[in-house]
Amino acid sequence: MGINAILGGFALLFSCIIGSVTHATVLTGNGVHTINGPESNVSAYDHATVELVSGADVAWLYMNAQSRLDVLEGLASWVYMYADSRAAIRGGDLSWLKLYGNSSANITNGNISWLQIFETSSASILKADISWLVVGGASRADIYGRNFTYSGGHLSGNWTDGTPFSFWALEGDAQGVPNVVGIYSQLPDNIVLHTVPVPSTAYLILLALPLLAGVHSRWRFGGSPSV
Repeated sequence: MGINAILGGFALLFSCIIGSVTHATVLTGNGVHTINGPESNVSAYDHATVELVSGADVAWLYMNAQSRLDVLEGLASWVYMYADSRAAIRGGDLSWLKLYGNSSANITNGNISWLQIFETSSASILKADISWLVVGGASRADIYGRNFTYSGGHLSGNWTDGTPFSFWALEGDAQGVPNVVGIYSQLPDNIVLHTVPVPSTAYLILLALPLLAGVHSRWRFGGSPSV
């Protein structure tokens, strides 16, 4: 490779770095910033809220202080949660979601390739398509579902709506590198499983009683028994 090609590569890299810094968005106060297009670098502080909706495509997203993140749709490559920031992940596609400090995430849907939880951060997971869950420090991941099995570092089961899931669930170091040496046979203590049973037949009947009573009442007084 010639010297000109090498210098050209460095120039391209430098321009990309300068471009990402130049186009950085910094949010303060308590306003709401809705992203529905491409953003290279977004940082939120104070009580600012960031919303990702359809069309969002964010490269780097940094949530600090007591800021809030609400992901409905869209894409994000790197998401960092610090301090007391909070996230609600209800959809979208995230490549990396990394939690530090006392941050937390409530995850009810979406696709997450890497979910990494460190220090004293926490995550509640009700449903998601996850590839890797890596925990460390005094962090905690609460997972809600049923039919849990854990073998060879892999956690499988069903979410509360019956959807099956399976992903790696391991301890890792401060850089988020999972410890795959002597793959675990026991679930890491940082990961807590909550079994949510299928509603019983008796419970479903109790829910249906008001409807059945209404049908019977209409039938007695000459109305149609159909609903």
